[in-house]
Formats: sequence, structure tokens, C-alpha cells
Amino acid sequence: MLKKLSDLTSLNPLGLPTGRLLLRVPSGPYAGRLVAIFLATPSEMRLTFADPPFTNWSSPVVVVDDCTDAPFDCCVAPDNTIYIAYLAADISTLKTRKLSYAGGGWTPSTSVAAYNVDPAANPSIVIDTAATLWLAFNRYAAGSWYAQIKSSADSGVTWGTGPTDPGETLSTGANQLTAKLIAAPESLHLFLAYGSTKLVARTRPLPTGSWSDEFMVATALTGFNDQFDAALGPDGRVAVVYNDSQFRAREFDGLTWSAATTLATELQDSPQIIYIDSYPAILWLRSWSGDQKRLMFSTRRAGAFSDPAPLDRRADLFDSVLLYNHAAGTFEDLTSESASSVSGDIVHPASNCLVAQPGDALYVGMNDRFRYLHLSLSVAGIGGSIGCSYWNGATWVNFAPASGPANFDAATLRVHLWTDYRAIPPDWQQCAIGGLQRFWVRCEVLSTFATGPVGSQISAVSEITALSARR
Repeated sequence: MLKKLSDLTSLNPLGLPTGRLLLRVPSGPYAGRLVAIFLATPSEMRLTFADPPFTNWSSPVVVVDDCTDAPFDCCVAPDNTIYIAYLAADISTLKTRKLSYAGGGWTPSTSVAAYNVDPAANPSIVIDTAATLWLAFNRYAAGSWYAQIKSSADSGVTWGTGPTDPGETLSTGANQLTAKLIAAPESLHLFLAYGSTKLVARTRPLPTGSWSDEFMVATALTGFNDQFDAALGPDGRVAVVYNDSQFRAREFDGLTWSAATTLATELQDSPQIIYIDSYPAILWLRSWSGDQKRLMFSTRRAGAFSDPAPLDRRADLFDSVLLYNHAAGTFEDLTSESASSVSGDIVHPASNCLVAQPGDALYVGMNDRFRYLHLSLSVAGIGGSIGCSYWNGATWVNFAPASGPANFDAATLRVHLWTDYRAIPPDWQQCAIGGLQRFWVRCEVLSTFATGPVGSQISAVSEITALSARR
């Protein structure tokens, strides 16, 4: 990750994949600025921003202090005002809060109750070209959830006729619902997942008009499928990605829906759609091993979606993994074994373990600088110690990993070599180890292991839990 923004204690820091939590300032001297809003604690949302090239982020400030640890959503108006929709600390009242913009910063206004009669959940908020705010949410009544929609023509001061007004009902009753609103110049689009039953789309002309009947985007979703996303392209095209029996995408050109495209045969997590120029790009998290997730992407530039590929190769599989045995004076290339699911196959033949004696070393290398090391061991080491170093062009430089000592003494080791990409030493240089030119981190034995560790998997794949793309 380029920059660590904050430590978190909430369970849902980025809400659902359908939420818009990374916004772009649309106008004024700071046009293009990115604004991130996240749930830092179970009761606090914070805001931070950065200007291009997005390397220096502001210190996070509290913008909501009366929420609960539940999904939320936000949108930005043409005048750079931000609106947040969230569930209040009473776990029932749905609220909105306006963040007024001036001089490059945002000031929170008093929260407004949008609905406070029945339990509510999963808000989705947008603003149309006439500056009308639209809010979709779930309402629990008579043992079922219903999708509701309300609007505000006064910047969120009043929703419908007030907080007791449930608004328009846009679904039948269900045991779980997830909604996403999209505001196009001349219409609203609503995507609605009915638990594991179906994903539907509805459209409403603007400024006035009625909602269309449900169009069936997909049936037989997998689980309570809140793992979907949809986005509007600059040409009015709409794309949606979802899980049914597989991971698929469809597009709507304003008249017809395309056939479903299969992006992966396995189910995927935290999908996001963004448009680059007029082409849709889909990002998601692919389970790799245990809780590790690979950040993947696919784009449609030449008629069909490209084969899925890692988005950030610095947080993926290593280009090279070598073991050095000091006594034998030999390297063993275990790159393929490090990426396999076979248990206990990462050993040097001279010692039958990963490393054992002083001078033995694990070398992990990539074609670019990286910051994370994940080791799965079938046998945890006992008694030894490890020192880490990198090559600065002249010598090996010792450093202490940001997460603490990495002594190969646990079945799973999550080693944060550096806090984020910006913390990587700028003097780290490539060098040739075993005839391979890479950026290497050397993990060398400092004191003898009584029991040598045995490896099963070694990668730079982290345990990402959620993804939010810029909207």
C-alpha cells in the first residue's frame, strides 16, 4: 500500500463494496483532490485528503461521532460539498450529515434524521444534476426487509416529509437486501440484491417519472450477496459485477443488456468498478491461501474483458525465492514451491529445513520494491533468531521490520517489513543473487535453531479485507 492512513478498530471500516468512500473533488482550485472517508472506530468516521500525486495525506479528522459500526455511504456535489449517510449509534435511526466545503477543507453540519421509525440499514446516497439528493436504504417491517427511497431538495435538511416518512417502497419483502443508487444525467439507476435470490435493476427518468419494473440481472446469487458493484460510464453505459455461481459482469448501453461475462469461475470479494476514459475496469480481491487476498483487475478495451491479472505486483507472489545454506555454500531456487499449496516443501536439501545455522538465509526478491512478507510454516522454528537486510548498492543494510522480529517461530508469520510503500528506504537497490537481478530482502540466521523451520508458502500477498476504488 502506498500510504497508511490510520489504525482502525471498527469491523466495517469501508462498509460494503457498493459504498462510495473515496471521492474526487470535482471543481475549484483543488479539483482532482482525493478524499477518503472511513469508519475508524465503532462510533467515529474520519476524513483525510491528498492532492496529486497522492503521496501526502492530511491527518484524519473526525467528521461523524454518533454512528454505529455498520455500512455507510457518501457522495460529493459539484460544489465539493460532501454528504454522508449512516446508521446512528441507536442502531435504528438513519442519519445524514452535510460536510460544507470552503477554502480547501470541510466542516461538518449537524446530523439530520432521514428515517427513525422502523430499523434501517445499508444506505446508498447520490446527488443528481438538479442538486436533488436521493437516499436508498433498507427498512425492516413485519418480519421482512424492504428497499426504500427518499429525496431531499434542500441539501439534506429535510428528507421527504420528515423522519417518519419511509419514502417509496421499491422491493418486495426479503430476508436481506443490498441497494446501490447511481445518478445519471437524465435518470436514476437502482441495483438491488435480494439476498441469495436475485440481482435486479430499476430505472427512473429525471426530473420526474416512475420507476421501471425490475430487470433481472442475475439469479441464484451466492450467499447474502452484498458483494456486487455498479458504475456509470462517461457515455451513459452502466456496468455491474456480481457473484452467482461464478464471478461475472454485465453492461447496459441505455437500450439493451449484454450477456454475462465470466471473469472468474470462483467467487470473489469486494468488487469495484471504475471507468478509465470510456472503458470499464473491474477490481476485486481473490482468495489465495487462508485469509490472504490477491488484488486483481480486468479491463474491457478491445471488445472483451482482459484476463484477470494482479493489480499491484508488489503485493503478490514473489518473482524469486532462494534458500542459501552456508555450510554447503549453495542456493536452492524454491520460487514455484513458495507459490504452491503443498505443505512442507520449502527446504534446502543440505539441511532439510528452511534455514538452520548462522549464515543460512532466505532471500525473497521482486522486480520492484515491496513491503510485506507472509510465511506459512509446516514446522515453526525453535530457538533461533533472524536478521533482515536489504542491498543499498554497496552493502547489506540491517533493518528492524515494522511489525517486530521475524524469527520464523510461528505457523503463520505476517511480517510488515515497512509500514507502507512510502516508508521503503529510497537507497534500496537491485543486485544479483543466484544469478537473478532483483530487489532482495535477506532473512539471515543470527543464532542457531534447535528445530529448523520448514516452509509451505512464501509470498507478499497480504490479508486485505476490503477495497474501495475512487469514484
